[in-house]
Amino acid sequence: MPLMATYQVPVVVERDGEGYHVFCPSIRGCRSHGATYEEALERIQDAIRLNLELMQERGEPFVAADASLTTVQVAV
Repeated sequence: MPLMATYQVPVVVERDGEGYHVFCPSIRGCRSHGATYEEALERIQDAIRLNLELMQERGEPFVAADASLTTVQVAV
C-alpha cells in the first residue's frame, strides 16, 4: 500500500447568516459550508481531499498557497 501524503493547507472560514462558509485559496473553486465551525472544517477537508485525489490522478502538482491573514485600515 503506498504511503499517503499529508498537506498543511490554508483555508479561510467566514461566518455568514446560515453558518460558516469556508474555502481553500490553494484550489480554485474549492469551497464548502457548514452549520457550525467544526462542520465547515470537516466538509472542506473532504472537498480538499477529493480535489487532491483528482489532481494526483491527472498528474497535476499541488502547491499550497503561502497565505496569511491580516487587516488593513481604510478611511471612508
